[in-house]
Amino acid sequence: MDKVGIIKKGELDLVELLEDLRKSNKEGSFGAVVTFIGVVRSKDRKGYDLKSLIYDADEEKAIEIIEKIRGELLEKYDDLKELYIYHVIDELKPGEPTVFILAAADHRDSAFKACREAIDRVKIEVPIWKKEVSIKSEHWIIGNEIVEVD
Repeated sequence: MDKVGIIKKGELDLVELLEDLRKSNKEGSFGAVVTFIGVVRSKDRKGYDLKSLIYDADEEKAIEIIEKIRGELLEKYDDLKELYIYHVIDELKPGEPTVFILAAADHRDSAFKACREAIDRVKIEVPIWKKEVSIKSEHWIIGNEIVEVD
């Protein structure tokens, strides 16, 4: 299984990722697995009921940057043994998952830190943008900027 990916809705699930991670821990080298799953909220940034989020990306560049983030974090945290990072690019409804991050380390401290840093960096560095479609408006969000749609 790849360790990073840009995927469509339903192509991956947490149980599969955890099983793959468990199989990679043959020697029992890690004692902590921390997961982060981002999900679509029910309100848009303006507080209106959200119908959907439509994620898009420069997929080739996104994969390249996610792989870079993964490599840098594995180097940074000595006892971090594995790191999976997947982002969904699709139309998603409230409650559906948008991103999966799993960090496995000898100890929980590094796993928590790496997981947190991974999601923070993905949100800032990776060319992924989303369109919020609410009951009142539609607008793109690029980085943290709202761009209105005519």
